[in-house]
Amino acid sequence: METISEKSSEDCIKNVEDNNDNIVSVDNIIDGCNSKSNNNIDFNTASFKTLKLLYEIEKNSIIKYGYNLSLKALEPSNLEKQNVKLVLKIFNKFIPEGLMKQGEKFQFPNYKETAEYIKIINRWWDIVNVKTPFIGIRENNVYKKPLTSSETDERYKFLDGCLY
Repeated sequence: METISEKSSEDCIKNVEDNNDNIVSVDNIIDGCNSKSNNNIDFNTASFKTLKLLYEIEKNSIIKYGYNLSLKALEPSNLEKQNVKLVLKIFNKFIPEGLMKQGEKFQFPNYKETAEYIKIINRWWDIVNVKTPFIGIRENNVYKKPLTSSETDERYKFLDGCLY
């Protein structure tokens, strides 16, 4: 049985996927959620076309930077847009690294913005999708530890910064 927070986080991930037509404006998300680590990048847009370029370049490679990226995840049918597992193939920790490496090499448009956007969604997902108290310790991920109401908690600061 799903808890309310699990259901809400899955709905939010699906909404991000449903709006994947081509370009997502990330100014508000980046400014609030990632103000400490934006490295002076001018965030204008995150482009879904950039992900498609990464897939096209790597689809026949044995070794891939964009691990787990598939055509089914990039071009889902209306029914498949409800599948959280397909969305998580796009929003996984390997995709931003692949975008940064291949984007620089092949001059992808908006690759830095797209990579930063995916990192923010990944961090948010790690925070809101905690199902057991010890998963953060087991996976050595500070963002997967249970959220506290302490204002010094890094996860709390991140989520608070996302509110605008």
